[in-house]
Amino acid sequence: MADVTLRFKKLFAPFFTASSKHEQWVCFFTLVMHLGFYFFILFSALGKAPRNIGTITALVGLLGYYALDYKNSNLKLLGNLKWIYFIFLSYLFFKAFHNIQVSNGWYGFRTNIHQSFALFFIGLEVVKRPKDLVRLVILFCVAGFYQGLDGVYQWFTGVNFFRSYPIAGSRLTGPMPTPRVGNYISMLLPIMVGTWWILPKQRFKIIQISFLSLLLFPPLFLLIGSQTRSGILGTFVALWALFFIHKGFSLKKFLITLGIIVGTLFWGSKRFTLETLMSDPRLKELWPHAIQVFKSAPLLGVGLNSYNPGVHNIGLKFVIEKYFIQHPHNIYLQFLCEMGIIGLILLLVFYGSYLLWAIKKIWRGLKNKQQAANWSLTACFWMSFLGYMVTAISGHDFFRTWWLGLALSILGIIMGSCLVLENNAKNDE
Repeated sequence: MADVTLRFKKLFAPFFTASSKHEQWVCFFTLVMHLGFYFFILFSALGKAPRNIGTITALVGLLGYYALDYKNSNLKLLGNLKWIYFIFLSYLFFKAFHNIQVSNGWYGFRTNIHQSFALFFIGLEVVKRPKDLVRLVILFCVAGFYQGLDGVYQWFTGVNFFRSYPIAGSRLTGPMPTPRVGNYISMLLPIMVGTWWILPKQRFKIIQISFLSLLLFPPLFLLIGSQTRSGILGTFVALWALFFIHKGFSLKKFLITLGIIVGTLFWGSKRFTLETLMSDPRLKELWPHAIQVFKSAPLLGVGLNSYNPGVHNIGLKFVIEKYFIQHPHNIYLQFLCEMGIIGLILLLVFYGSYLLWAIKKIWRGLKNKQQAANWSLTACFWMSFLGYMVTAISGHDFFRTWWLGLALSILGIIMGSCLVLENNAKNDE
């Protein structure tokens, strides 16, 4: 108890030791931002209320911090790169109103302002020291572990612990009402692997391996039990990439990986077989419809969040899928038909430029033995976002708030971490 009290006092110490009123207010808003964001990380999977509480609280802290201390912010350090995000957001705002159904577009944009778009800036600013990065990894571990335990509980009892959600057929849902939880857990697992670089080094690695295995088992159980194919694929690619960035590429490793994929397609669970995939509504209906909508407005698209109105506007119908489905289960096709070629290019430039900028920093940082552990944690976040981009090939709606919010939070953390760690390395020289 004394240790917890000491840590609590350290958290608030900057507020009480600040030399001026201005610094006290900067510390206050920074603390509010951190606490709101931590609440979001821990409880965002439990529903809209926790997400709104966390994001709104963090946003209040962010706005206060920018108003009082923008000159010391990571956003300022980001330089010209920040304009890519602003241009991307401006185009989304334009497409909310340049739309065949403005109500759909404005709803999609409005609901994501604080629940998603702002979280990039919050993630960017919560990393000021390497200790902040470690704290974030621990928080994601707590979130993933207890949600995984909820999935194990649901498997044994038939309902989840928090809201008594039943198993969806044969698929686990954990704390969420649908098996989409797999796409959520898929982003947490690569970050949770970062625990390897936080744990005290043991004489026998089996101790570290055992702890990490116990930590990862519940969320892995929930991911596999949810049978979320896109989430499992995203996790596989993220962990595969994380392994190769540390161990290097070889033909043998590549062939083993290829063998696992082929084996899953031909001899895996029925839901993952090639036959099932080829008969999926995505291939037979959702994606072809998206292509047809794109052809009707190739340059600018039909408008943000208006895939469904776009389908009906050109006289197509949903035969396999429900008539009210709002997205094509592929964010790249969604952008192509809703935002046009210009929108897809902006999305790829936004994601691609940020990830390329960050991975160059990570590769260089991993060569520094003193900072290698912190850069490895950053790599875990990077791989998590890479997994999200892979999941998005067959995942759900780009504008689903909890999914986009978590993804942009992670991207912000990546960028903030690279800025801070690189600056520390320069100061050490």
